[in-house]
Amino acid sequence: LRQLLAEARGLRVAPSRSGALQQRVDDAASWWARAADAVSGVTSVEELDTLLRQAEETSVPPADRAPLLDKAALCRWWRERAAAAFVKEGCRLSLGESLAGDGHYELTTPDGGWGAHFACSFCTGESRYETAQFMIGCDACDRWYHGPCVGVDKKAADQMTEYVCLFCCRKSGTPYKHGS
Repeated sequence: LRQLLAEARGLRVAPSRSGALQQRVDDAASWWARAADAVSGVTSVEELDTLLRQAEETSVPPADRAPLLDKAALCRWWRERAAAAFVKEGCRLSLGESLAGDGHYELTTPDGGWGAHFACSFCTGESRYETAQFMIGCDACDRWYHGPCVGVDKKAADQMTEYVCLFCCRKSGTPYKHGS
């Protein structure tokens, strides 16, 4: 298109819809620049998805899309590995939410119901095994945990007069009494 527009200008011909043609040329140049930046630099999965959707819509040849597809697959692979390391199976929180959170999660759902799946400040998991377990509250920070998530069984919890969580122990430099 760029070459055709240049030839038309050289012949002093004004093709109908030359403005629309020039816009397509400019859009294509912008896409190629963004795609090159995405492949060689730091980018988000969302930007890669946008570029791939635009490539599909504008019939960019598959071979030219391949580097974007490869980088998108690599990003997804990394995100899955990171999520597996930071977010327990069944948790409704995204990787970003769990990393950005402070460990305090609401105990009620938006409709006012009980949301035990958000109660544990350690796991924030939703598996039936975890949410069916008893809860223990830290007397230093008021965070709540599933007993098994923090290494405390029900019998030991019932005998405690005070519980201080792993995070508060680390903060104060005192050893955690219930495991690592």
